[in-house]
Amino acid sequence: MEKGNKYFFTVNKLPKAGILRGHNSFNSVFENSSKANSGFIRAFFSAANSEEQKISESPSASIQTGFVVSKKKIKSAVLRNRVKRLLKEAYRLERTGILSDDIKGSYTIVFTLTESGFDSFINGGKLEIAKLRSDMNRIFTKIFSKNF
Repeated sequence: MEKGNKYFFTVNKLPKAGILRGHNSFNSVFENSSKANSGFIRAFFSAANSEEQKISESPSASIQTGFVVSKKKIKSAVLRNRVKRLLKEAYRLERTGILSDDIKGSYTIVFTLTESGFDSFINGGKLEIAKLRSDMNRIFTKIFSKNF
């Protein structure tokens, strides 16, 4: 690890302020977003420009996340919630590796499973947390390496 790099998240806890809430918030991300796929995880993300940051009076760099699992793909609420818990855990564990130099502005990210992720879960009934963590790490690399 280099001495000059500081990590954006220093606490391994998912704060309430970092969770995306509200139907309109999710719709705006799905309508005005870019996509990144990696293995079993798909991320819809958007970066707020400087005008949106001034309106919301948010800090100069922040990340809000949401987790979605389609009812059409997984009918059982118990199983949908399990998938969301696994996605949240993978995010919580991997987000501590994000360097603060990589984050320029505010991001809104919604995570879901890809088709192969749904197929693996439905057919095998098990998602490996190690696989989700590696996919999450690759998605972070894709999201924060893009220039906005």
